[in-house]
Amino acid sequence: AEEKDLETWLEVGSWTCSWMEPVLGQVSFFILCFAFARNQMINLNWKPYTSAIKNLRARRLQERYPQMNGMILYQFSVNADWN
Repeated sequence: AEEKDLETWLEVGSWTCSWMEPVLGQVSFFILCFAFARNQMINLNWKPYTSAIKNLRARRLQERYPQMNGMILYQFSVNADWN
């Protein structure tokens, strides 16, 4: 911006807002799309991220304790709390 356009704090604020608006608008729309997709997945009873993490955790348990029954470890891991 030119110096004559930035003489008051109002002009500076207006320039800053117009400079950041496209970026903030795109980021906000991106977040909105992900929130919408997540809600639709919940409506369809899909839990891809949660299922993937639980399966990974179960697989690691089975690799760590090969002497134990794999199915019992899997069921324990999938049904145990996250913390």
